[in-house]
Amino acid sequence: MRYEIPKLETLESLNFAKKLNELQINNPFTFSANMKWVRPFGMLFAAIAIKQFRRKYEHIPFSIECNTITDGISYAAHMGFFKSISERINIGKMPGEAFGNDNYIPISELDLNQIHKKEIENGKPLIIGNAIENESSRLAKILGRDNKELNILLTYLIREMLRNISEHSGCNKAWFCGQYWSDGMAEIAIIDEGIGIKNSLQKNDIHRNYVETDKDALEYSIKAGISKAFHPAIKTNQTIHGIIQDLVFIWQAKYAKNWMGHFV
Repeated sequence: MRYEIPKLETLESLNFAKKLNELQINNPFTFSANMKWVRPFGMLFAAIAIKQFRRKYEHIPFSIECNTITDGISYAAHMGFFKSISERINIGKMPGEAFGNDNYIPISELDLNQIHKKEIENGKPLIIGNAIENESSRLAKILGRDNKELNILLTYLIREMLRNISEHSGCNKAWFCGQYWSDGMAEIAIIDEGIGIKNSLQKNDIHRNYVETDKDALEYSIKAGISKAFHPAIKTNQTIHGIIQDLVFIWQAKYAKNWMGHFV
């Protein structure tokens, strides 16, 4: 069976992942990659969807064919899209192999467990925060360009996103990439393969009364005080940092909207 990978704009990638998740297969499966164009979020989301699909049908032979070289294929290959799915795919660079610059960051992996392990071996167990800070700063510069004050703020916001992955997703790996386009638009994408917002919130029995779907979870997750740790009947020792985290997440969504951007 052949299945086409569409141009990986945001909506197309979401639709691609949804349809792929609904497929049931019994025979060898080939992805046909002829994308005319791709974007950072589309690449990351499609790559994760394909990897999860492969794991679901790990007993079935899988391949990717690329019959034409389009701008989208060349860009995705350079950014590490194909090898982020599988290192055995002989197309393009490995994730993080391209050097990147102030205009783009290739698909890269941040393995928090591995970083923590190395720092403990080097006698510096607290430096993991520096690694997150460095990657956050790189991504911030894609969006903030030469605006130093904005870069400081964006670095903090992105750092909180990365920290939330290990704290709430049950996963210690993050994938990210970014691009500043020639028309002045910029985009960064951060993704993990964790348990999902719905499952995270439903660990708290209070939230199970009204968080029934993924859509519910997304809508409630950007409201103040909604987290897996919140319980209205129990006095909690919520720190200032915890309160700030809630406010940061709300601000991220509103900031993107006010600047005519998108927070997905």
